[in-house]
Amino acid sequence: MSLWRRKRVLAALASDRVSVLVRRGSAVMAARAAMVDGQDMAAATAALGGLLSAQAPGRKHMELVVSDRYARYFVFDDLPGVRGIAELRLAMAALFEARFGESADTWRILFDYAPGAPGGVACALPRLLVEGFLAASQRAGFRSMGLFPFFVAASRLSVSQSAGDTWLAARADGHVTLGCYSRGRWSVVRTMAATADDEPSVLVRRESLRHGLDAGAPSPVVRVGQWPGDAEPAEGMAFATVQP
Repeated sequence: MSLWRRKRVLAALASDRVSVLVRRGSAVMAARAAMVDGQDMAAATAALGGLLSAQAPGRKHMELVVSDRYARYFVFDDLPGVRGIAELRLAMAALFEARFGESADTWRILFDYAPGAPGGVACALPRLLVEGFLAASQRAGFRSMGLFPFFVAASRLSVSQSAGDTWLAARADGHVTLGCYSRGRWSVVRTMAATADDEPSVLVRRESLRHGLDAGAPSPVVRVGQWPGDAEPAEGMAFATVQP
């Protein structure tokens, strides 16, 4: 049986709800949601635990997508002289503090940086949120949890299929994250508030000018996530993790 036909447990955190889906291939087998105050990490964790406990036992793995409202992205150039994962984590913490002006201790920093790469991209999520959701999934009987900020989840398929310089506009939960994928790496990633009426090409044009990337012909713009006519936020973010 194809892996895409197996049942998969997917969860998503938005600013006003936690949702859990069970999918088999493209079919939704079950969908449950709980309204929460997304700023109350303890309440969001408890809501996720309650939704997960209703799933059939024996699940080993789940995937969680977190709204970009909670995420802070930054790109960085090559880090010469950094040796080993411990030094790399220290470097990420220093870059985060220089970029956002606050301590990295209360954040969990995830990063994509291959050895020898010209640079990479990092994303910080609140540490209380990450640790709370990990604990909730373990209490519900899951052995592992994949954690994806929305932009990362939504861009996986689009980036792998892109050719040349490409802008990705990923919108959900009242925010849009714009990223420029150029020469095999992210050169720009930024999250901002946005409405359903904001046109992706206009947002990309503004961001290109802001970063001095306006030379030559316009780059393709790929839209993913919550744009007019798309699925509800509770489903849209979870669906982004499993595009075949």
